[in-house]
Amino acid sequence: MADFPSNEFLLMATKAGGIKKTSLSKFASIRRSGLIAMGLKNNDELVAARVVTDLDDVILVSQNGRAIKFKVKNLRTASRSSGGVRGIRLTDDCLVGMGTVFPDAYLLTVAERGFGKLTSVGRYPIQQRGGKGIQAHRLSDKTGKIVAARIVSKGEGYLVTLSSVGNVECIPLEQVSVQSRKGRGVHIMALAEGDSIVSITTIGSLAIKA
Repeated sequence: MADFPSNEFLLMATKAGGIKKTSLSKFASIRRSGLIAMGLKNNDELVAARVVTDLDDVILVSQNGRAIKFKVKNLRTASRSSGGVRGIRLTDDCLVGMGTVFPDAYLLTVAERGFGKLTSVGRYPIQQRGGKGIQAHRLSDKTGKIVAARIVSKGEGYLVTLSSVGNVECIPLEQVSVQSRKGRGVHIMALAEGDSIVSITTIGSLAIKA
């Protein structure tokens, strides 16, 4: 049986904008068949999960470029099997990312057509959960919708992007432009007609072997 600190929680976010906070101690003893971590409504699915404390702030980001930042301590603690509460109000939209804030952090947002940018998390005011959020990325037919969002350190590590036809590109995060919330970003991946970014990851260092 694992021994988890009493002040740590598992924070889960769903595609429909739901959010749930459960004490990590509730997962101390897991059967071979697994445990139910969250009750989901029809057609909803888990998008992200993080270990957090009540000292953390969290940011949720949607496909249509909306974001909301709120305090973890303002979320009630729920049982394992229960559903979540509304984290962000979405209309014809879905959640694509969740991140926890740290000092001097930046929000990385990446759009389908190869556009990406960094914005200081300080540009996002603390709000009450359940609202519509604020603009995080200016989108158009040229940029496409947001496919992923991450909380990162400016200039540290690398961004790896994967396209729908299987192309992979890796660039230093320091090459990603820092812009305002209303910026549309810059090209971070060259894409052929009909191709699009489908997934990203960030890594802290890059080792290249001859």
